[in-house]
Amino acid sequence: MTALKNLQYLAQQGSAGQWLEALITFELTQAETYRWPMYFWAKHPARKSEVSAVFTDAYSIEKHTNELEKIILKYAIAIRSQDKPFSLPPFPFTIFNNDYTPLIALESLDYSFGIELAHIAFQENNWPFLNSLGRGLIVRCPYPQDNEMAERLKQLLLDMVVYSLIRLAGPNLSKQPRLLHDQMTKLSYDKHIQAVILARTPSALVFEANQNIFGGQVDKANKLYEAAANSTGFRTPFFSPLKTILNINKLISMWEDGVQRRTILDWYDDQCQLSPVFRHAESSVHVVLASCDQAYFDRHAKDFIEIMSLSNPGTLVHFLLINIEKTEADIHKVFDNWESNYNIRINFTIENNAIMASDNTAVRGVSANSRYTHLPLYLEQYSGILIVDIDGWLNRDIASIVDNRDNDVLICSKVWRARTGYWRLPWANIAAGFFSLKSNTSTQNFAEFLSFYMKTLYYQRAGKGVDLFWADQAGTFFCLHHFEERGLLKVGFLKDGFSQNWGKVGQERIEARREGMQTKLKKLRLKKPIKS
Repeated sequence: MTALKNLQYLAQQGSAGQWLEALITFELTQAETYRWPMYFWAKHPARKSEVSAVFTDAYSIEKHTNELEKIILKYAIAIRSQDKPFSLPPFPFTIFNNDYTPLIALESLDYSFGIELAHIAFQENNWPFLNSLGRGLIVRCPYPQDNEMAERLKQLLLDMVVYSLIRLAGPNLSKQPRLLHDQMTKLSYDKHIQAVILARTPSALVFEANQNIFGGQVDKANKLYEAAANSTGFRTPFFSPLKTILNINKLISMWEDGVQRRTILDWYDDQCQLSPVFRHAESSVHVVLASCDQAYFDRHAKDFIEIMSLSNPGTLVHFLLINIEKTEADIHKVFDNWESNYNIRINFTIENNAIMASDNTAVRGVSANSRYTHLPLYLEQYSGILIVDIDGWLNRDIASIVDNRDNDVLICSKVWRARTGYWRLPWANIAAGFFSLKSNTSTQNFAEFLSFYMKTLYYQRAGKGVDLFWADQAGTFFCLHHFEERGLLKVGFLKDGFSQNWGKVGQERIEARREGMQTKLKKLRLKKPIKS
């Protein structure tokens, strides 16, 4: 009997607990990388009718559940529905009051319902509930210690507990920089957590890496993150950006080894061809650099330019256009038109990137990372660069934003500015979409090394299903930390000056960003008429 047929059979003949346990087991054991249920079923290769039957029949077993299990079961089915994955209102966590905590709830629930409840708590950002429930589920895991399900479940639950700790500590880290480090240390003393950590699984390596980065041990954390990225075995979606982390010491060795460096750079040159077009050949300006693919260009570029012309008239913008569908002649026509209508100047680069063209998982990453991959080229051309996201806007005069004074680079980072010695996750310390450099020997050396980081990352991990999206923030953090620690670069700070719409995820965030830009544009138009 196939797994789907077994699930359908249990929905018709078994108990709700049996069905849910079989469902969770199926999802956890199908691949080495766990996928959230909603994505797992949306991409399942079975015919849609077969998948639909599994969940349609499951409604019939509600009568065998208590009231709490019945609510959880409804959410379990809705989350996995291909047609309506979010068809229910928020889960009624208010039923868990002080007298009915997550741990007490576990006593009245089949274990599989507890696992499902943890998924719901994660999806709805209920971090206190998830933290308590996750710990309780690790303690009460009913599977034998050497059982595959036990190992995978405990890794998933450990990552849930750590992630909820991070989210809970976030608002207080500025005032309590040791908070995460102390909480992780306390967690590591728990005997049930220790048993999971000692297994040396990918999750255990990530736990140790996180503990070190939160404690300020950057070099040690860097090695552990890379070890976790290269390790084999089951892993969860939590902390997946770690796959964009390279070992800095190894990278230095590769950089110094002329043969290795040439191999990587030649390989990258075969993957990427650049055609820079300096319509305005000025070397004494601090240019605004933004990168995008065709979709983001169509969605945001015109609004970006009009806002820039109204808030910072006369600015020179350089667009890095990746795998753009327009010809160079067509692009010139578009920019000629914009320059005639708005007080703005535009240069551009056409990047033909085979990595992005051949791997859908690389699209977001390459689009964002290219700003840093090609930094050396732009530092040769301009006196300074302000890197920004194309789906946001400057809210101050650019000259005041990029006033570097005695610093080589200006970054947007509350954590770095506080200089407490304690760090957040490597990909969460620096805003890569708001970053300024002036052109000098120090920044050119930094840019060359960071560019090599990006190219080496692609050389090692592109085409292997790795989401490269966080490489700009993780790579910039480790390279910048290395240079500053050794006195090779002076770092200052961008305290404000750039805005974006936040608060949503996925396609909703994309639309929210566009709405935010259009709202900003309407306000600016009221203040100053557009050039006719």
